[in-house]
Amino acid sequence: MTYIKYIITSNFCSQDDFKNVKSREEFLEKLGSLNKEQLTAALLLCDLDEIKDKMVDYLIKYIDTDKLVEGSHSDSWEATVSQEMDDTQKKTFYKSKVDDILSVSLIEKNDKTLGAYLKGIIANFLMGELGGFMIADKRSDLSTSAISYLKTVKRLRMKNFLSQVIKSGVVFCPEHDQSAITDIEGLSFHTFDESVHKGNMSKKFYYPSTYQVSELTPEEVFAYMTEAKKDTKDYEKYQDRFGVLHVQGPEGSGLFENGYHIICVHLKSIGTKKDFTKNGPEYAFIKSVINSFEGNVMLMGDFNAPVFEEGIGHFGLKETDLSTYPVIDGGEDHDFNLTHGFMRVSTYSLDDVAVKERSANSGINPQAPLGKAGPRQYNTDHVFIKTVDTITMESKLYPTPKDGEVLVLPLLTDTPAEDWVSDHQAVITKVNGITVGVYNTLSDCCSDSQAFKDALSGSEVDVARQEFNEILAELANTIVFHTTEAE
Repeated sequence: MTYIKYIITSNFCSQDDFKNVKSREEFLEKLGSLNKEQLTAALLLCDLDEIKDKMVDYLIKYIDTDKLVEGSHSDSWEATVSQEMDDTQKKTFYKSKVDDILSVSLIEKNDKTLGAYLKGIIANFLMGELGGFMIADKRSDLSTSAISYLKTVKRLRMKNFLSQVIKSGVVFCPEHDQSAITDIEGLSFHTFDESVHKGNMSKKFYYPSTYQVSELTPEEVFAYMTEAKKDTKDYEKYQDRFGVLHVQGPEGSGLFENGYHIICVHLKSIGTKKDFTKNGPEYAFIKSVINSFEGNVMLMGDFNAPVFEEGIGHFGLKETDLSTYPVIDGGEDHDFNLTHGFMRVSTYSLDDVAVKERSANSGINPQAPLGKAGPRQYNTDHVFIKTVDTITMESKLYPTPKDGEVLVLPLLTDTPAEDWVSDHQAVITKVNGITVGVYNTLSDCCSDSQAFKDALSGSEVDVARQEFNEILAELANTIVFHTTEAE
């Protein structure tokens, strides 16, 4: 008797959906609504043998697995095949890796949706180039890839910028996982606790050598929160999202002469309007930290959210959304309004805001299945101050587009002074004549190139990306079909 094996899938999506995740709203909605419990139940019913075989063949044909071992976000690859293995042994090893990659994470915060699950798969097969962001490469000599050139010149460009802007005052640098810039005369730095703030959540703070800067320990933050009657139970959960410094300038130094507590933040990213509500618990905890400090307080960093008015167009915000929004210039007090009671000093013309664009192709951008794709033109780096002192201020974004120009970042040119090796503009604010800046340096761990074999041509890489989108579509269709069956 002959048995015929049928693989039953839905027609929920195609490779074209993964090539452009923004093409169908219902596609992204399904990726975001199918939860971890449904995903786990569906996978128990799925026969994935043929898909797994395709994935193994894909690794062998297209991928340099040594790059995956070295990658910052390909965390399933602590080792790869050895030269001593024969072809059968290599294939067995890859099959084991594929099994690991397709397993739903036991860590609560991971694989919460089908989109997040697919993001992890893409990261562990292809990796993402520059976090999925596209580089505006205007160089005449393209013999070196844009990402390789950016990584080569990044440190020098960082030094040049800091040496220009920090003649007086302070600059907070989210994502600063590079070694500190130490060879600028009169400049010191503080690295936030590296046992907590690491990788993309690394943070450094640059300041004049005449200042005294100290990071508050968890115990010291607890003491402030306890005195203010705030709940500390979620501290560990959100501890890498913020750090608290005390900054004291010498007599005659102006703004910092009387000392400031500075709460430096790098908050959770946003893909769609719904994420503001999802991130509510994080905002509420960070607000409890902020409200634990009195006197001179500064709140600065990458909020991963524009000021409300600036986000209206991109996110489709309405007045009713003010009740869950974290960054409001004024506004009523509520559990999620982080900036209530503070003065916004990082003001700028909306015409000066640069564009950054994440690829909508899942074969390039692992975060595409989360909806984190397409162009965006809003600024998320801010400085707010609470003080009884009289202050004057002026502020700008840097680099600033020329008249009539649409500035796209990161930007590479033939003129080093015009290069900008971050995907964020810097916010440069003068408060009472003292610089207070935020400069997201674009972490090295998010500046990976993809894991394709170096021998592949550009057109061959395009084919490989499309083939992987086909595999993703087949996998997603199988899961969606069996989700319905499980219910």
